[in-house]
Amino acid sequence: MRIRAVRQAELPLLRDIERAAGEGFRDIGMPQIADDDPLPLTTLAAYHQAGRAWVATDPTDVPVGYLIADVVDGNLHIEQVSVHPRRARRGIGRRLVDHLAAYATATGVPALTLTTFADVPWNAPYYTRCGFVTLHDSDLTPGCGPSVDAKPHTGWTAGPAFACAETCKRTCDERARPTNLDSSPVGGSMLGRVNGDLLPIGQFARLSRLSVKQLRHYDELGLLVPAHVDADSGYRYYRRDQAREALSIGLLRSLDVPLPVVAQVLAGTTGALEGVRETLDAELARRRRTLAALERVMAEGLPATPVRVVTEPARPVVMVRETAAGPADVARATSAAIARLLATTPFDGPPWLVGLFPIELADSFEVRAALAVNAGETLPGGTFASATHVGPYDQISLTAHAVLAWCAERGHPLRGPIREVYVSDPAVTAPEQLVTHLMIPLEDRP
Repeated sequence: MRIRAVRQAELPLLRDIERAAGEGFRDIGMPQIADDDPLPLTTLAAYHQAGRAWVATDPTDVPVGYLIADVVDGNLHIEQVSVHPRRARRGIGRRLVDHLAAYATATGVPALTLTTFADVPWNAPYYTRCGFVTLHDSDLTPGCGPSVDAKPHTGWTAGPAFACAETCKRTCDERARPTNLDSSPVGGSMLGRVNGDLLPIGQFARLSRLSVKQLRHYDELGLLVPAHVDADSGYRYYRRDQAREALSIGLLRSLDVPLPVVAQVLAGTTGALEGVRETLDAELARRRRTLAALERVMAEGLPATPVRVVTEPARPVVMVRETAAGPADVARATSAAIARLLATTPFDGPPWLVGLFPIELADSFEVRAALAVNAGETLPGGTFASATHVGPYDQISLTAHAVLAWCAERGHPLRGPIREVYVSDPAVTAPEQLVTHLMIPLEDRP
């Protein structure tokens, strides 16, 4: 394992590492942390240019962990340290921290600081084992803030700040003791330079229950701009009356409101949240459908629908096409295509309707609906593996699973499109009784 300075071309890899490492928070009930965007490339580039970004590399010299640091109140503050989960529990994070401690000693910096979650096993308890000790509010310097990536959420509290103790003591003089961390690097309070009513970013972060990282990001987006930025140090300062706006941002983010919509809400845009509600409602409906399918599998076991080989004739049809924006959009696209088809095409007797879908569902693909008529374009016939699905349309994938497995076991190459022949009229048939024939075209075995 080698620790070295990051290279410009490797900055996108740091985002990948942070994104992968963040997934661990999802398993402990903190999905907002896992969903938080990694630092933007422009921010990572600034750390690289300042010479305060390091990576741990594997034997092929590919980064598997990284650390970036700020100069905060005369100390080196660990802004982010992440290790890819495939390389976790191998001491890589500790080696990165030790490397920064050595760098601090060589450059005359008295201590390291960081902010973290108090109760996450790989956060505060881990850093305690690395030689960090908890700083109480009375020990905090102006730039110290709450836990990294902390977000307002019921039951969450911002973790304490930490300062380096044992690591710095190994090579530094007594100035490295945490009790000395309350002094400014220039001697005297930095708040003396600005209006006394302003709060430094660390204090404002604790007041607003946001992290320093989030406040910097919101400043870059123009969402929450500091009241004052120190021209010499770049420190951000905020007014107390900005806390309400900051807390509102945190509240909206906890409700899964995207940042562009948050900006619209703060600007007073009428109906800004309607689209978010529709998105959440659609997601809730999708989850309910998924739950129903899961309950069917639990009750009936994995799909084992009987499959038969059938021969279908070629048919003249009228065909309508609709673009689906991914697998989740199939139901809408199919319904829209069929509705348009029935509204524009005259037919006699019960309609013979079929939906046609590609084998591979990409981010965007074409859904077709065909209606048998006396004269029209030709829907090819052929030999098909077929199974009958009885139940809601949104559970047809269970029957498709059985047919695909049947084809794979018998060595039939798959080719599309998959056909769904709709036998029942959903207007007069209960969802649990809908009959659909699912068919996959067969080729001769290779």
